[in-house]
Amino acid sequence: MSEVDSLMPAGVINPATDTRPQQLGDSAQIAALLTTLQQDKAALYLYPPGSELAFEGARLLPLDGPLLQLYLPVGVQPPLPLQADGWRMVAIGAGCIVQCELPPLLQHGEQLQCGLPWQLTRWQRRAFLRLDAPLGRSFSASFTLLGEQYQANVYDLSLGGIGLYASPRELPQLLPGRLLPKVRIELGAGRVLQAELEVRLCRPFHSRLLGEQLHVGCRIRALTEHGAALLRGCLAELAALQLPPP
Repeated sequence: MSEVDSLMPAGVINPATDTRPQQLGDSAQIAALLTTLQQDKAALYLYPPGSELAFEGARLLPLDGPLLQLYLPVGVQPPLPLQADGWRMVAIGAGCIVQCELPPLLQHGEQLQCGLPWQLTRWQRRAFLRLDAPLGRSFSASFTLLGEQYQANVYDLSLGGIGLYASPRELPQLLPGRLLPKVRIELGAGRVLQAELEVRLCRPFHSRLLGEQLHVGCRIRALTEHGAALLRGCLAELAALQLPPP
């Protein structure tokens, strides 16, 4: 992906103006970022060693000195083995996506604890990091406009927007500012959400495989809490698969 073509140490670049990923290795910076994510109630996804399926339900608690603490809701049990190396955490919040490998986890009642990760990778853009829709999986969006039904493929998505593409026969020429209400977005694995989209750009391009296509970039204007949770889960999955490991 063009957004993740190099790594720079945190502190060298300004996250407000640079779109490259930042690598944090200083314990004070790591603790500060984890505290920010905890205060922002970041969505949390834990990946057991060797698994591409996230364990959900935990959330960050305030740090206890050098310990990272995670709260487990009643009835939620993480998969074993907790004390194995290779657990990965993806957190989405505070305007960024963070990925790291965790030290072995210990469970104490409704809490998981471990030492602070020795390194974090943070992706932060002026707005939102966009991730590519995976090949071979059906990510699509459908909507009705002026009584006509349209459907397009999703080629990338973020917390704040979504990119669509289809042939000019399948999509109308959409001017920037056009609102698309009640867009049904399918993100694989049974995830279906409804959103209101605002067209930000619409341009033609040529694909060697598909021929003439329209690229439609949209901003997400309205999304239910349930839909936002589905979108965050999808982004966490894509981040774990696409972004380089910390």
